[in-house]
Amino acid sequence: MSSIRPCRDEERTDILAIVNAAAEAYRGVIPADRWREPYMDRPELDGAIAEGVAFWGYESGGALIGVMGIQPVDDVDLIRHAYVLPGNQRLGIGRADSALDLKSPQLSSLRLDSDRALGIIGDADARRRSLT
Repeated sequence: MSSIRPCRDEERTDILAIVNAAAEAYRGVIPADRWREPYMDRPELDGAIAEGVAFWGYESGGALIGVMGIQPVDDVDLIRHAYVLPGNQRLGIGRADSALDLKSPQLSSLRLDSDRALGIIGDADARRRSLT
Protein backbone atom coordinates (compact mmCIF):
# COMPACT_ATOMS: atom_id res chain seq x y z
CA MET A 1 0.00 0.00 0.00
CA SER A 2 1.21 3.50 -0.77
CA SER A 3 0.36 6.85 0.73
CA ILE A 4 1.24 10.53 0.50
CA ARG A 5 1.86 12.12 3.87
CA PRO A 6 3.79 14.90 5.58
CA CYS A 7 7.40 13.91 6.26
CA ARG A 8 8.36 13.61 9.90
CA ASP A 9 11.21 15.53 11.48
CA GLU A 10 13.11 12.31 12.15
CA GLU A 11 13.05 11.52 8.41
CA ARG A 12 15.44 14.29 7.41
CA THR A 13 18.24 11.77 6.77
CA ASP A 14 15.86 9.81 4.51
CA ILE A 15 14.84 13.01 2.69
CA LEU A 16 18.50 13.82 2.01
CA ALA A 17 19.20 10.29 0.79
CA ILE A 18 16.31 10.53 -1.70
CA VAL A 19 17.29 14.03 -2.88
CA ASN A 20 20.94 13.15 -3.41
CA ALA A 21 20.30 9.79 -5.06
CA ALA A 22 17.70 11.27 -7.42
CA ALA A 23 19.90 14.26 -8.29
CA GLU A 24 22.55 11.90 -9.69
CA ALA A 25 20.32 11.41 -12.74
CA TYR A 26 20.91 15.07 -13.54
CA ARG A 27 24.69 15.12 -13.27
CA GLY A 28 25.84 16.72 -16.50
CA VAL A 29 22.39 18.20 -17.09
CA ILE A 30 22.48 20.61 -14.18
CA PRO A 31 25.00 23.34 -15.05
CA ALA A 32 28.41 22.67 -13.51
CA ASP A 33 28.34 25.94 -11.57
CA ARG A 34 25.16 24.78 -9.82
CA TRP A 35 26.16 21.17 -9.12
CA ARG A 36 27.75 20.27 -5.81
CA GLU A 37 28.45 17.22 -3.68
CA PRO A 38 26.25 16.39 -1.98
CA TYR A 39 23.60 18.05 -4.08
CA MET A 40 21.74 18.96 -0.88
CA ASP A 41 23.36 18.87 2.56
CA ARG A 42 21.79 18.91 6.01
CA PRO A 43 22.22 22.68 6.60
CA GLU A 44 20.47 23.41 3.29
CA LEU A 45 17.59 21.06 4.13
CA ASP A 46 17.29 22.50 7.63
CA GLY A 47 17.35 26.03 6.17
CA ALA A 48 14.63 25.23 3.64
CA ILE A 49 12.41 23.82 6.37
CA ALA A 50 13.10 26.85 8.59
CA GLU A 51 12.03 29.08 5.65
CA GLY A 52 8.67 27.32 5.46
CA VAL A 53 9.24 24.50 2.99
CA ALA A 54 7.06 21.57 4.05
CA PHE A 55 8.20 18.16 2.82
CA TRP A 56 5.64 15.58 1.84
CA GLY A 57 6.55 11.99 1.18
CA TYR A 58 5.38 9.16 -0.99
CA GLU A 59 5.57 5.98 1.08
CA SER A 60 5.28 2.48 -0.33
CA GLY A 61 5.65 -0.73 1.62
CA GLY A 62 6.68 1.25 4.71
CA ALA A 63 9.55 3.00 2.91
CA LEU A 64 9.80 6.64 1.88
CA ILE A 65 10.63 6.61 -1.84
CA GLY A 66 9.70 10.11 -3.02
CA VAL A 67 9.59 13.59 -1.53
CA MET A 68 8.23 16.98 -2.51
CA GLY A 69 9.02 20.25 -0.76
CA ILE A 70 6.25 22.85 -0.97
CA GLN A 71 6.48 26.44 0.25
CA PRO A 72 3.59 28.88 0.50
CA VAL A 73 4.56 32.29 -0.90
CA ASP A 74 1.92 35.02 -1.09
CA ASP A 75 -1.08 33.49 -2.87
CA VAL A 76 0.66 30.42 -4.36
CA ASP A 77 2.37 27.27 -3.13
CA LEU A 78 5.73 26.71 -4.83
CA ILE A 79 7.12 23.25 -5.48
CA ARG A 80 10.70 23.82 -4.35
CA HIS A 81 11.87 20.20 -4.47
CA ALA A 82 10.59 17.02 -6.10
CA TYR A 83 12.62 13.81 -6.01
CA VAL A 84 12.00 10.08 -6.41
CA LEU A 85 14.52 7.33 -5.70
CA PRO A 86 16.12 6.18 -8.96
CA GLY A 87 14.78 2.62 -8.83
CA ASN A 88 11.26 4.02 -8.51
CA GLN A 89 11.36 6.74 -11.15
CA ARG A 90 9.13 6.64 -14.22
CA LEU A 91 6.42 4.79 -12.30
CA GLY A 92 4.11 7.78 -11.80
CA ILE A 93 5.26 8.65 -8.28
CA GLY A 94 6.18 12.22 -9.23
CA ARG A 95 2.71 12.65 -10.67
CA ALA A 96 1.25 11.21 -7.47
CA ASP A 97 3.25 13.71 -5.40
CA SER A 98 1.97 16.44 -7.73
CA ALA A 99 -1.56 15.44 -6.82
CA LEU A 100 -1.08 16.74 -3.29
CA ASP A 101 -3.51 19.52 -4.13
CA LEU A 102 -6.21 16.84 -4.25
CA LYS A 103 -5.28 15.69 -0.75
CA SER A 104 -4.76 19.15 0.73
CA PRO A 105 -7.22 21.94 -0.14
CA GLN A 106 -4.71 24.67 0.79
CA LEU A 107 -2.56 23.56 -2.16
CA SER A 108 -5.04 24.82 -4.73
CA SER A 109 -2.50 26.76 -6.79
CA LEU A 110 0.81 25.03 -7.49
CA ARG A 111 3.68 26.51 -9.48
CA LEU A 112 7.00 24.84 -10.19
CA ASP A 113 10.08 26.63 -8.91
CA SER A 114 13.49 25.46 -10.02
CA ASP A 115 16.35 27.56 -8.73
CA ARG A 116 18.84 24.91 -9.85
CA ALA A 117 17.27 23.92 -13.17
CA LEU A 118 15.89 20.66 -11.77
CA GLY A 119 12.15 20.95 -11.56
CA ILE A 120 9.87 17.97 -11.31
CA ILE A 121 11.61 14.62 -11.33
CA GLY A 122 11.50 12.59 -14.47
CA ASP A 123 13.76 10.95 -16.98
CA ALA A 124 17.20 12.60 -17.26
CA ASP A 125 17.14 12.36 -21.06
CA ALA A 126 13.78 14.11 -21.20
CA ARG A 127 15.05 16.83 -18.86
CA ARG A 128 18.19 17.20 -20.99
CA ARG A 129 16.01 17.70 -24.08
CA SER A 130 13.80 20.25 -22.31
CA LEU A 131 16.81 22.26 -21.06
CA THR A 132 18.40 22.60 -24.49
